[in-house]
Amino acid sequence: MMRRALLCLAAAALSPALLEGQGLTLRLAPEGSAVRWAEEVGLEDATFFGGGLSLGFGRYVTLRGAYRTAGIVGSAFGDSGFQANDGSTLAENRVDASLLETSVLFRLGRRRFAPVLAASGGVLDLAPEGREAARQIFVGYGGGLDLRLTPWLDGQILVQDVRLRLDRSRMTRSGAKPADDAGRGTTRSGLGLTASFGVRTGDARNS
Repeated sequence: MMRRALLCLAAAALSPALLEGQGLTLRLAPEGSAVRWAEEVGLEDATFFGGGLSLGFGRYVTLRGAYRTAGIVGSAFGDSGFQANDGSTLAENRVDASLLETSVLFRLGRRRFAPVLAASGGVLDLAPEGREAARQIFVGYGGGLDLRLTPWLDGQILVQDVRLRLDRSRMTRSGAKPADDAGRGTTRSGLGLTASFGVRTGDARNS
């Protein structure tokens, strides 16, 4: 589903004629996001940078795809209380983190400054040093503010509650003591703040 959504956005970007007469808007924007994880997640807070491509359907509904990377972040086993099976402390590890996300945004109003509601889902790629990479599905929901600065230039701020399941044992160092994560099936959370500054084009950019 996420792959199809991204392909639709890419097709629109490569074919401007698709926008003509259809009431569609294309938006291209660099993005940055900061995620503050709950302690039980077992990861340090991270800042992601990347870009997004959005397709607006009229004034109120937008489909968005984005890719962002945080580079290397640290594990936080000590803060989360995650230990080896024998009760000893686990050495922290380094994790290469990136994400691929799709969202649906609902703009509440026609003014230049209007609130938005957002629902998102995607894949968080985690590649621990010395271990096999893990892919975790995440979902998010929240809202923010959409700023129409000019007919072709805008800004956006979103705050979302992010939920995922993470097996912390897959983040440990290669050769670490056995450590089974009893809470690997538990849904864990984080708070995400995303900001972007984009360029818009298409029939609906004046809406």
